[in-house]
Amino acid sequence: MKRIFIIALFLAFALLPNHASSVQAYADVSSFSADCGSFSVTGTTNAPYIVVEVYNPATDKDLFFQSFKVTGGNFTLGAFFPSVPEGTYLEGWVWGSPTSDPEDWDGESYMYAEGYCDNGFPGPTIPATFTNHYITCDTMVYSSAGGGAVADTWIHNGQTWFVGPTPAVAPDGKSWTEIFVGGVSTGWIPTSCVGVPVS
Repeated sequence: MKRIFIIALFLAFALLPNHASSVQAYADVSSFSADCGSFSVTGTTNAPYIVVEVYNPATDKDLFFQSFKVTGGNFTLGAFFPSVPEGTYLEGWVWGSPTSDPEDWDGESYMYAEGYCDNGFPGPTIPATFTNHYITCDTMVYSSAGGGAVADTWIHNGQTWFVGPTPAVAPDGKSWTEIFVGGVSTGWIPTSCVGVPVS
């Protein structure tokens, strides 16, 4: 599995809030992983949205900056961006937001990570034909089209994932789409949960 960032800090009230809200939208990240082209986090929140930002200080540009709708208080989010060379210094943030505006933060706790990215040992890569799409519902990942659900593999509405180009029809007539989940094997989700491509 690919890994990176060498320093992770959990901070609260480090900056003045830019939004006055009674929501008090916190985000508690329980785990994260990243490399030179992706950043994923898992955690809990009381916020209706989670914002993920990956920033390259050398170019003063965001590689990824997006809000995700959260339901049920738990989130697992995957952020993919154009790969940068190994050894590039990157910074990452995750915070809860009272609105869908990625710029919105009400001063509550957030996660900050920084370090020199490293792709580590060669691992599974995203299949060349897969494209990044928004997910439009909460669903488990299945072992095959119409097969059994894989335990603890929920993906959620508002996340982005790389999916295959050609759906498959299961014996029951339902349509399924292949999804890259970062492992040696891909999984499958209902095609009805695959939204528009990420622009």
